[in-house]
Amino acid sequence: MKKSAKKVIKKKTKSLFASKKKQNNNSIKIAFYIVFIIVILFVLYFINFKKPRQSTTTNENNVISEIFNPDSSSMITLPSSFKAYKQSDDEASGPACIMVLLSYYGNDEVFTEDIIRGLKSKHEAFHIGTCVNQIKEILTTLKIKYWTKENYKEISSLANEQVGINLIEKAINEGYPVIVGWNKKPGQWSMVIGYDNKTTDGSEDDVLTMVNTDSEPNTDIYYKVSAKEFEEKWTFDNVFSGEPSAKDSNDKCFVIVEKN
Repeated sequence: MKKSAKKVIKKKTKSLFASKKKQNNNSIKIAFYIVFIIVILFVLYFINFKKPRQSTTTNENNVISEIFNPDSSSMITLPSSFKAYKQSDDEASGPACIMVLLSYYGNDEVFTEDIIRGLKSKHEAFHIGTCVNQIKEILTTLKIKYWTKENYKEISSLANEQVGINLIEKAINEGYPVIVGWNKKPGQWSMVIGYDNKTTDGSEDDVLTMVNTDSEPNTDIYYKVSAKEFEEKWTFDNVFSGEPSAKDSNDKCFVIVEKN
C-alpha cells in the first residue's frame, strides 16, 4: 500500500510539474508573439514616418498637366525635359538654375551644384549670392551661348523688342529658355519655361511658369506667377550694388540661353 501510495504521489507530482512546465512554455510563447507584434508595428511606423512626404499642395499635378498639355492655345511652354533642382541654401538659386538648364540639355548628370559654384569667381567682398556677371562666367565656362540686356538684339527675332515682359514672352515663344533675376526672396534667380498671354492685348492678366528651385520642402516642381507681380518684383533691389560696374544690372536682369 505504501509503495502504491508513493507511486500515485510521484505520478501526480510529475503530472503537476509537467502541467506547470507546459503553462510556462505557453506563457513564453505568448510573450514572444506579443513582443514580435510590437516590433513589427514599430518597424512599420518608423518606415512610414521616415518616408519622404509628397507635396502637401493639391495643385501640383494640375499645374504640370496644364503646362505640358495646355487646353488654351495662348499657353506657350518649352519641352518637359527640365528637372527641378532644390538649391542648397538661399544663396544658391543661380547655380540651381544652371543645373535646371543642364537638365534641359540632357547633360546634368555629370554636374553638381558645388561644381557649378566653383565655376564662378569669388565676389564675397562685394555681395552674397550669384550676380549676373557670375552667371555669365559660368555659362561661358560651360560653353553655353547666352544673351543679356547688353546683346539680346543679336537675336534677329527679338531685335525690335524693348526690355520688358513682352521680351520674355517673345523669347519663350521663340523657344529660348530665360533665366530671370527678381525680388522673390529677395534676390532669386528663376528659370522661365512657359508664358500664357490669355489671348489678350495687355499683359495685366498674363502668367509666367517657372521651375521651382526653392529649398523649402514639400514645394511644387513648377509654379506660376502673374506677369503683374513679376514685373513689380523684377529687380534685385540693390542686392548687388557693390558689384564692380554694376550700373543698372540690378533691375530687370535676364539671361536668354540657346535652344536645345
